Amino acid sequence: MSTYKQICRHPNTGVWEKATWHDDYFAPHVYGVEFSDGKVYTTDMVEKKELKEFWADDVIMTFMNIYDNQNELVEFLNELEEVYKRRWKADPNGGQGAVKYYKELKEKLV
Repeated sequence: MSTYKQICRHPNTGVWEKATWHDDYFAPHVYGVEFSDGKVYTTDMVEKKELKEFWADDVIMTFMNIYDNQNELVEFLNELEEVYKRRWKADPNGGQGAVKYYKELKEKLV
């Protein structure tokens, strides 16, 4: 296990942002999730998104909350594209997992 960054929702504000997941924060191999406001939460309090479920509106809102300039946007979108490609190849539904998720989500909302 190691420390890494992951896009997830802040438990108090509900805003998607890139948080740091610190290994061994609360105990051996128990992560603490630190947000930009410096607050740290346990992993069961934090919602992560699989990128195949992370739609365009979320991407734009996340960018607006995380990045200050256009170069960072390009870097973020390039990173996102690579992750999407890997997840698409790994999807047992041949890349249709995201489509299925969207349809299920839409049905819940209607």
